[in-house]
Amino acid sequence: MDNKTIAFSSFDTQCTTFIKGIAIILMVVHHLWGFNDVKDFSGFWSNIGPLMIALGKAGKICVAIFAFISGYGIYCSYSKHNKYSTLLKKVEKTFVMFWKIAIPFLITLFILPIIPFNIVDFVKNLFCISCSYNGTWWYLNTYIIYIIIFPIVFYALKNKLLTIILCLISIPICRYLSYIVLENGYNIYFYYFLYYLPIFVIGSIFARFNLLNKLTLNGQIRPNKTLFLYIFITFALIILRLITGITEILFILTPCFMLCFIQKPIPMNRFVKVVLYIGKMSMGIWIIHYFFIEQIPVRAITNNCVLQFIFVFGCSLLYVISIKYIYKLINNSILSKTSIKH
Repeated sequence: MDNKTIAFSSFDTQCTTFIKGIAIILMVVHHLWGFNDVKDFSGFWSNIGPLMIALGKAGKICVAIFAFISGYGIYCSYSKHNKYSTLLKKVEKTFVMFWKIAIPFLITLFILPIIPFNIVDFVKNLFCISCSYNGTWWYLNTYIIYIIIFPIVFYALKNKLLTIILCLISIPICRYLSYIVLENGYNIYFYYFLYYLPIFVIGSIFARFNLLNKLTLNGQIRPNKTLFLYIFITFALIILRLITGITEILFILTPCFMLCFIQKPIPMNRFVKVVLYIGKMSMGIWIIHYFFIEQIPVRAITNNCVLQFIFVFGCSLLYVISIKYIYKLINNSILSKTSIKH
């Protein structure tokens, strides 16, 4: 295959961007259909309501995907520089990106007024001490804590024995503690931190030992067969997860999901370009989409669940594109004025 036509062939930045694009679509599907009942679907869609609900519930894997990619990416970044300042810059960059997308939208909601303004609530939500404005913002708090504590994970993974111990201990203990936290009504952020920490650590382990490449069976089995194998395992685990409700399946399911995308070179076509573009906008879509489900229920426009997805996802994407374009115009204006002065 001509190199110019290849989008990606390994677990690189382009590949993770593509996977983020798929993950954010799964997230919107999860929030739209994952908590529905069959009676929420009408007409033709009521016939396939159970399938849509199952798809929505399966979409919850999106959080595990982002946690795995975060652990993988932060390990690769930190191992190059080995400086805590790089992690602090990542925290700063993350907050700035979050504020750029969230603040203009919140101001609009205050003015309308769809959300009542309170300075304390506003500051708490901006620093993700609270997620009262948007229930999905808990992940930013969790992600920031993972970045802050990452050196502990990094140095623990330097030793293979410690890595094995970390896996064997962290998975059952973190899960057990997360359920205790949830049952006793402790801070919900602490629950999410514990719940997804093992998957974040697994992502770091896969980066540390280059396991994705090692589990790519090219040269031993034909690429099409390995691709089919990992797709089959992924779907089997998703079905098993839906039937049993056992969340620990995610520890195997998430890496298998990643492996589906690197068994053979992925050609650059229109579909791939669209998903890559969505992946680049994934953080903005994550920040905004839930507002269009809760505070601005655009899905009330129609009973067609596919159109509901298109409206929610489309409005979110359109806002993110628009706000980024506005920032680009502002930056260009500032740069042009600066160059004139000099």
